[in-house]
Amino acid sequence: MAGNDTSSHKDFKLPSTTKSLAAEVGCEASHSSTKQQQLREAGIKRIYTIEGCSWDYSFRCFVLDLENGEETTLTISPASEKDKIGVHLGFSAVALGSIIYLIGGYCSTRSCPDGLRGAKHPHRYVRYFDANEPEKGWKLGVPMQTGRAWAAAAAIDEKIYVFGGLMNKSGASNNDVFGECFDSKTNKWSPLTVLDYKPTCRVDIQVPYVPKNGNGKKSILINSFMGKETLYEYLLDEQEWRIVDQTFGKCVNQGAILDDILYTVWEDDENPFHGFDLIRKQWFPVDVKLPKLNQIAASVFPSGSDKLCLVWHFLENKIVDRSKYRRVECLELKPNKSSSPSGELILTASVEYHQTFYVPSSHFQQYFLPMEV
Repeated sequence: MAGNDTSSHKDFKLPSTTKSLAAEVGCEASHSSTKQQQLREAGIKRIYTIEGCSWDYSFRCFVLDLENGEETTLTISPASEKDKIGVHLGFSAVALGSIIYLIGGYCSTRSCPDGLRGAKHPHRYVRYFDANEPEKGWKLGVPMQTGRAWAAAAAIDEKIYVFGGLMNKSGASNNDVFGECFDSKTNKWSPLTVLDYKPTCRVDIQVPYVPKNGNGKKSILINSFMGKETLYEYLLDEQEWRIVDQTFGKCVNQGAILDDILYTVWEDDENPFHGFDLIRKQWFPVDVKLPKLNQIAASVFPSGSDKLCLVWHFLENKIVDRSKYRRVECLELKPNKSSSPSGELILTASVEYHQTFYVPSSHFQQYFLPMEV
């Protein structure tokens, strides 16, 4: 669900379980051929799928290797007793290099790590682990300035930006900390500029975006789902907000931008894949033949310089040894822009790679984190 900075990620080899799981459920492990795998010279190499809920102090992470079609299930436990924090649901996941962060989240109604009573509470806790050394477990990081659950998070240039979420403002130094930034170099959180035109607290899409004009300035686009249809942009260098479009619509899935088009998945059975032209400020359907999608659990990520990775998950109904599996579909797409004789924009895409994985999880929430190295 986030833009990740993976520049410092190291190569490593993991054991495989996907083929055996596929055999158990009586399905093919992959739709892709050996030739397709060999042709993938650039782009996303692995996708880390993190289970969205854990009722103990550990959580599961499924490593999907797009190079060889293999899956590895990892159980990440606390590194020490002091790292045991009972925040089980609604956290955000983002990667800086090989370090994966779980940010905020809810506690259980039965047990709050801060000793609060009543309903479940959003928390400031930040946990992290090194994907290169998962056996060392996760540790507690520097907490945010305010508690958050279901927040949007994006990683750019060794920094993590967190927006909105269902917030607990009682612990904030500034009661309007709608967004804040973690600098991995200084190991500190800082509040972002307050919006003059604040969206609702729930933010559902965030996309790192470098404008085509070549000035190298970066920004983050966010859209608020509950009651607002406006697309906002946070300019990183200027530390300012601006409105991109007020009729963008309600978009709940992670998207990716190529050539000034924001690609994402809509809840549209006839044509779920769409692109929003950031210049024209208009949505266009993408003409591409896709398999059946789970439109409420789909994410789009950039893969290399000119491709997209579309990934989603289904609950596999077949039950083996009383365990349920999620079927995860990964497609690599090559988008194309053209114009009709009348000047109308035409968006198309071709499927260049398709891989199917099976992960031993029945939970409806799965966080996808792509790694390109």
